[in-house]
Amino acid sequence: MFTPIKLFPCSASSAPFSLSWTLCPPGLTLIAGTIWEAPSAANVSDIRVEAINERVIQSSFVAYDERFFDIIGSNTTVEQLQGLPFQIHEASCYIPETGQLFFVEWGPPGGINGSHNWQYLLDVRTNNLSRILTVPPTYNVHGCVYQQGKLHFVTDGSLNETGYLATIDPYTLEQTLGLNNYFKRPFISFNDLEMDREGNYYMTDSSSGM
Repeated sequence: MFTPIKLFPCSASSAPFSLSWTLCPPGLTLIAGTIWEAPSAANVSDIRVEAINERVIQSSFVAYDERFFDIIGSNTTVEQLQGLPFQIHEASCYIPETGQLFFVEWGPPGGINGSHNWQYLLDVRTNNLSRILTVPPTYNVHGCVYQQGKLHFVTDGSLNETGYLATIDPYTLEQTLGLNNYFKRPFISFNDLEMDREGNYYMTDSSSGM
C-alpha cells in the first residue's frame, strides 16, 4: 500500500547557480530552474547541489515553479498506483469509455537494441494493470491522442521501419497504419502528436527536418 503525499507550497531555500529549491513533504520536490537537463543526472562538486540532486532522485513528483500550486490547489495529494521495473516513458492517453489509461514504458535502459514495445492499459477504477500487444506489434510510441474511439499515435521507428502515424482500436488492439512518408520521403523520428477537434494532426519529426 502506497501512502498518499499531500502537496502544498513549501518554504524556499537557495543554492548556487541561481537554482532554488524548497523544503517539501517526502516524495515532493519543487525546483525553480531549467527543465532541459535533469538535476538528478548532473555531476557536481558542491555538496549543497548534490543534496538537491539526491532529493530529486528520491521524489516521485517534481514541480519547477511554485505557481503550479495555483493550478492544482494546496490540498492535492499524489498517490503512487503502480511500481514498474523500468522507466515509464510517455504517450499517455485516457479512454473515457473504458476508464483506462494507455501509456508506454521504455523497458531496460535504452530499450532492447534501441526499441521498446512495452505498452500498458491501466484501469483507473480497479488499478488493474495489463501489458498489451497490438496486431501488428507496435514499437517506440512517442505521442498519443485519444479521439473518435481510437488511440492515435506516432513512433520514431525501429530497426526495420521508419517513424509513422497510426491508430489502435482499444477493444481489439488492432493497429492501422495512417502515414509513414511525406511525398515518398520517410519520416524518421516522430517525437510528439496533437490533434484538433476537426481531426487534423500536428506532429514533430526533428531527425528528418520536418
